[in-house]
Amino acid sequence: KLSLALLQFLSAIFFLLVNICTTMFGFTVLLFLLRALVSMNFNVVYIYTAEVYPTVARSLGMGFCTSFSRIGGMIAPFIAQVLMSRSVIYAMCPFAVASIVCSLGNFLLPIETKGRALLQSS
Repeated sequence: KLSLALLQFLSAIFFLLVNICTTMFGFTVLLFLLRALVSMNFNVVYIYTAEVYPTVARSLGMGFCTSFSRIGGMIAPFIAQVLMSRSVIYAMCPFAVASIVCSLGNFLLPIETKGRALLQSS
């Protein structure tokens, strides 16, 4: 839970840093770092669900969430492009706010998997 919350919080910080970036090189570097952080978030979520939920619930839930993340991935560039025409701050702040909300929500997850043995069924 802590690594997931930390990665989400770092994503929010990097989204806010993009707002104050003045060079195109810095903007590109921050965007690539953000992409890496978002990929790490997905991987940690995938590992967490494998440790907490049974296979039936996990496959249904992850499939459902993956389909919505694909839809969100298609819609997000259009939203960012429309907001970017007004200001970089308008384009990046919704993503930063979503990351902060997710980071705080991670602390409300019911099960901590650190130091816990994996359940095995035969």
